[in-house]
Amino acid sequence: MSQRVLTNAEALTYLASIKAGTSLPSVQSRVIKAKTLYIAGASTGLAANNGQLVIPSLVPEVGVTNLPKGNTLPKGTNLLVFGVRVLFETGAGKTTKDADFKSEAPANWKNGELKISQNGTGVLFETSGTDVTNFRASTGNDDDFREVVPFLIRSESPYSIEAQLASAGAANQLYKVELRAIEFVETDKA
Repeated sequence: MSQRVLTNAEALTYLASIKAGTSLPSVQSRVIKAKTLYIAGASTGLAANNGQLVIPSLVPEVGVTNLPKGNTLPKGTNLLVFGVRVLFETGAGKTTKDADFKSEAPANWKNGELKISQNGTGVLFETSGTDVTNFRASTGNDDDFREVVPFLIRSESPYSIEAQLASAGAANQLYKVELRAIEFVETDKA
């Protein structure tokens, strides 16, 4: 049973109906799951894709990304993002699969920008690099996420996560962009 497209307002209303102690709450034929989604890569490869982190040929791979295939969420799946952070590894010879990611950002990321957009909606989130890298944050915790005004990434519509670095990506410079989100999946797709 396919439903109409979920709106940001509906997603926020659904969250209010979740009761403590339910592992997979279901509201109006949608299963609600908490998720942390990520994409990792080498900063040197960003220029080839005009700063696009999520490209149409993207395939899920442990240690690289757990985002769905391509740059479009599957039919019946929507993400309400409420936290963002970017982590880094600058050690020689590391890969995204053996990196020890930390929040201390290289200067080209600190002085750059991060933008998340979707066709039909436009820019959903846009900020400076220091805002999502926990650079000299008061807590200094590598596990801190930047809380954001919740935004919805809708199913079946291409989205993009774009990093515009202040200067070229350097060798041995890996990144990991993480999105803390609530996933809404139609029950016939869960």
